[in-house]
Amino acid sequence: MSSGADSVSVKINGTSVAVDLTNIDGSNNPATNGEDVTTAIMNAVNSANLGVVASKEFVGGVRRIILTGIEFGKAFTVEEFTFTDAANSGSAGSLGLVSTSVAKTMPEEDSSVSITFDGDQYLLTM
Repeated sequence: MSSGADSVSVKINGTSVAVDLTNIDGSNNPATNGEDVTTAIMNAVNSANLGVVASKEFVGGVRRIILTGIEFGKAFTVEEFTFTDAANSGSAGSLGLVSTSVAKTMPEEDSSVSITFDGDQYLLTM
């Protein structure tokens, strides 16, 4: 991982999201590993105001970025989601879009919804 040479490209709803690997958190901390790359992506998407919220998790040895639409029922499109290991420094990295989700309305009273959080499954009853 070389924050000055490697890059991430993200494009949501036709808008390119600037992901700065040399300043992942606004405090000039550079990305040095996979955790830092996911932090940079999450922070960039969340500050782009695209109607999408990004979060991250680490499950079964795999780092994940979760993109969720914030408007009920409004879909969004991810046109690009790539990591370029230009520095070729160490083991090859990969980044790929697995899935996206659209925000849903709250369940009706006396109904339930299944939620996955941090790799664990929960049943929320209203």
